[in-house]
Amino acid sequence: MRKDYKETCLSYEELKKVYQPTALTNQEYLIPWISMFPNQMGVKLRIEVETKEDINTDTIEFKSVDGIKFTPNKFSLSEAQNKEVIVECNKPLIVDTIVEIINQEEVVVGKVCFYANHNLNTLKVKFLRLKGNEKDNTYNEKVFNQMTLEWMNELKKNSRINILIKH
Repeated sequence: MRKDYKETCLSYEELKKVYQPTALTNQEYLIPWISMFPNQMGVKLRIEVETKEDINTDTIEFKSVDGIKFTPNKFSLSEAQNKEVIVECNKPLIVDTIVEIINQEEVVVGKVCFYANHNLNTLKVKFLRLKGNEKDNTYNEKVFNQMTLEWMNELKKNSRINILIKH
């Protein structure tokens, strides 16, 4: 969890209630949450490492959890800083799921939570094109021009969203 939340969050104590703080290596650690669709592939997770120890010999590994795959799932700590790990959700998650990150001694050094995603809701979404001043109209045109029919069909297919565009 980003360190700056202590300074930027309106109520850090309320944030801690949501993010389930835990103690890792004698420091407070707020567990990050990830929300993915079932069968969603290719989500990139950037790794940040905080350590004061020698990192040349240690490794970290995402423990195996049914339905979630990390590529790579194990690598040396020396190459971990800002490393991208690809996350795949291979099947619906019935309950919120915690994945532990362990070092080579199998000590938990991090965690990531995944929201349950087995029950998707259908939402009706309306994109409204509003008329305003010239600057607003220019911005709105840019946004709507990026919303191609293919993009909307893909959105509709993957998220069960009903799309209606009114001009």
